[in-house]
Parts: sequence; structure tokens; C-alpha cells
Amino acid sequence: MARRDRPACRSHDNGIYRGYELGAAVSYVGLKANVLEFIPPLTPTEDEVTEDIDIVDQAIADVNAGKVWDADVASFMMW
Repeated sequence: MARRDRPACRSHDNGIYRGYELGAAVSYVGLKANVLEFIPPLTPTEDEVTEDIDIVDQAIADVNAGKVWDADVASFMMW
């Protein structure tokens, strides 16, 4: 069984946190925590879905650009 790489886990955590900051409800699921799960309104409009995708895209870009700090995310772990 493959061991989860800690830096990748931090990227997950940081991306989920940044998405939360930007207003998206996203979580990660799966046996290896490698699936993003969107948590939209019960009956989302096309605009809401597009907005959520844009937010997640921005969150990933922010993490890759080093704009999300581990220290900021630490207090939200296991939320």
C-alpha cells in the first residue's frame, strides 16, 4: 500500500482551506484522500456551479503559488 506523501497532504489541506476562505464548500474523500467533493446547494444554478469551479481553480492556483501558509491552516485541521 502506498504511503501518503506529507507535502501532498498539506496541499490538500491548504487547498480545501483556501477554497473555504473564498466561499466554496469542498472536502476531500476517497481511500487515499485523492478526490475533491463539492458540497453545493441542494439545487445549484449553473452560475453557482461555475462559481464553485472558479473558486476551486483559484484555490489550487493560490496553493501552487505559495499563498496559503501551513500555520494558517493548522488550527482548522480535523474540522
